[in-house]
Amino acid sequence: MRKRKVLAVFMALLMIFTLTPMTVWAIPEPEVQIGDTGYATLEYAINAADDGDEIVFLSDITIDESKTTADDRLVIDKDITINFGQYKLIAPGSLEPTSNWAALYIQDADVTLKGSTGGIDCLDKDSGEGAGTVGPYCINLGKTGAPANLTIESGVYHGGGTIVNVQLGTVSVK
Repeated sequence: MRKRKVLAVFMALLMIFTLTPMTVWAIPEPEVQIGDTGYATLEYAINAADDGDEIVFLSDITIDESKTTADDRLVIDKDITINFGQYKLIAPGSLEPTSNWAALYIQDADVTLKGSTGGIDCLDKDSGEGAGTVGPYCINLGKTGAPANLTIESGVYHGGGTIVNVQLGTVSVK
């Protein structure tokens, strides 16, 4: 009797695993990488980065439209380089067009951005009140603490309004 129960449980589990689509078990493709290590999101890579690291984009990344508060900002507080290559960080036009929110918020850090045909694309508002007007800020440099420094070596940057807003720090375009 005990063998039958064990066999029944085994067969049930086997059916579940056989009928479950493989996408359920799939590991997401990394969006970016540092060295040979891939990361599922840009946020994970920034959090894992050490001073001096280079984050390399592996695909276009669109920022989640539901991330609309100051707590949702993608804050860079480390001395890193972001290499977009041919890919873009895309900020939907529906996001807030103020210094409270930006595609990249750089605080107390020296950051270098580069890319071939990639970069940051902050889209214009596309619907509702203010359609076709100013979209979100692309890059915001510091509000408090030590100055943030940004070097833009190469790449393509489009803002529905402000490309770089400097509150505390410097920008160098090469």
